[in-house]
Amino acid sequence: MPFRLDPIQPPKGPSDVRLITLNWAKMLRTGTILTDVTASRVASGITVSAADNDDSTTTLTVTGGTAGEDYDIDVTVTTDEGETLTVTVPVPVR
Repeated sequence: MPFRLDPIQPPKGPSDVRLITLNWAKMLRTGTILTDVTASRVASGITVSAADNDDSTTTLTVTGGTAGEDYDIDVTVTTDEGETLTVTVPVPVR
């Protein structure tokens, strides 16, 4: 089961385009870098239109959603050492 983060703040509006940045540095060994990122378990109505990473951070571009709904996005990264790390990002839409 993925580690669950605190919900993004402030909540996303239905028409907002939100950049959500995750910093993985504390979970990585010194010198380890991210090589791939995947967003999954994205419910109908909300869209992750881009998921990019650099050495230790991931940025998701999130659009859509219905006011009053809470969405979970699982984000999985792979490192240059073959490790796989997954977190759940709660996205409230208000």
